[in-house]
Amino acid sequence: MDEPLDFAQVCKDIEDHLVPYLRLGSGERAMYYHLLRHSRAEGKRVLQISKRVLARNVGTSATTVHGHLRALEQKGCVKIVERNLAGHSIEVLTPAEIPGCVRAGMAAEVVAVEGADCFKNERLRAAILRREQNACFYCLRPMATGAAVFDHVVASAQGGDNTVRNIVACCFECNSRKGEKSAEEFLRELYRASRLSDAELDARLAALETLQGGKAKMENGK
Repeated sequence: MDEPLDFAQVCKDIEDHLVPYLRLGSGERAMYYHLLRHSRAEGKRVLQISKRVLARNVGTSATTVHGHLRALEQKGCVKIVERNLAGHSIEVLTPAEIPGCVRAGMAAEVVAVEGADCFKNERLRAAILRREQNACFYCLRPMATGAAVFDHVVASAQGGDNTVRNIVACCFECNSRKGEKSAEEFLRELYRASRLSDAELDARLAALETLQGGKAKMENGK
């Protein structure tokens, strides 16, 4: 049996690094927490459980469980060790064990930018684009550095400021279409227009919550 984890630190790593790094949707995040709680938090690296029991415990359908497990496996959060009539043997990885998720010394690289005006600082704008992994915050379209524009999550006319909690990198089309709508309203508009899938909408809403909660981390933009 493995030594119990520092679960408080693992939870911080999940929110600060894993969710934004892998863009976990709310369902994937809930499933990951449940698997972690019943494996690594109790000193077990591998959890044996059936989809039926997992669905009952999480309060969803077996079909949804299958989709979330597959997504978590593809993103490197879990490994399906064995499938049999009794269920699945699932190895659950912590954020620190997922390559590239939590890098050594990352905390020292985070830019202290609370309150800084992003529109007056080219380095911060570059850091914001990297934070979004060079993709439009709204529609997830990949963007070259010169193609990105910067949008207020809460429009200036509605009292939004120029800080990192309110500025995102996005494509020109989304910037033009969003106007003074709220970010959540615009994301749901993209979803209704079939520009985002169910999972992508969940991931974008989670990213929006992370951003506005001040938990979206940015590396030094030098």
